Amino acid sequence: MKSIFYHQNGRFRCDLKACCLSNFCDRFMNDCQTVMNNVSTTYTTVFHFLITTISSNSQLLNLMNTWKLHNMEYHFYNCSNYLANLQWISSKHPAGAKPFLKLMLTEILPTNINKVIVLDNDILLNIDIIELWNHFENFNEIQSIGIGLEQNPHFQDVMPKLESNWEGYGYNNGVLLFDLSKIRLTLWNELWIVITRNALDTQGYLTTGEQIPCEWNIQLSEGSDEQRCPVSWLTYTELKKRNYSTIFKQPKLIHINHLIKPNDILLNEIPIEYIDYLDIILKRK
Repeated sequence: MKSIFYHQNGRFRCDLKACCLSNFCDRFMNDCQTVMNNVSTTYTTVFHFLITTISSNSQLLNLMNTWKLHNMEYHFYNCSNYLANLQWISSKHPAGAKPFLKLMLTEILPTNINKVIVLDNDILLNIDIIELWNHFENFNEIQSIGIGLEQNPHFQDVMPKLESNWEGYGYNNGVLLFDLSKIRLTLWNELWIVITRNALDTQGYLTTGEQIPCEWNIQLSEGSDEQRCPVSWLTYTELKKRNYSTIFKQPKLIHINHLIKPNDILLNEIPIEYIDYLDIILKRK
């Protein structure tokens, strides 16, 4: 969530030295005062949290109340009953049936919500999320779902077992664009349930969704193929020094879909004086 706020115009307090670790304020320095003067014009960000446990609800509520950010709304939805109705789905995904709650958003969210960006909680944004929202404008009159390609070659072997005519790696649903107004015009619940049951009948379990460019879902799962979407993640300072933008794309959203999350690893703190010289190049381990 912090990465979402960091890249929004006017959110980051570049006028406060306490917020400026190393070069993290560099992209604001030339027009910091202008940015701060335009804080009130920042668009409203609305969060819809799908909650499955009481502890998650209390933690998030405390966080939102503590931050007290301007131009932000948040809503919580207790999805425990919806999740209970999904237990017929046998999945090898570490999250079990929880990812299928995304397919029930037409039921969970109020009918006055027409479009949503659906994000896993293991993502980092590298640009203003409004750019991702603008991809809705690329949808034609019948397109209702935006999803990125899977980048792990493992699924090129798995998917044909579920669908005989399947080609390629498949899709990764860590980042989704849902035009709910269009989806509601279809027999959506019948459609996805029938497809899921057919897949279960064929395989016995589920392994794990082209309108979103690959740099909006750079996946860090073990074995991911960097050639599926070559990117170079540079610090702002280094990006200004070298014209990498014409060689490799810059990642816009990082999806840490590895079984081991950064919070699970205790790393030695990187000295501040080194941060300016770090180039984080994403590649397969």
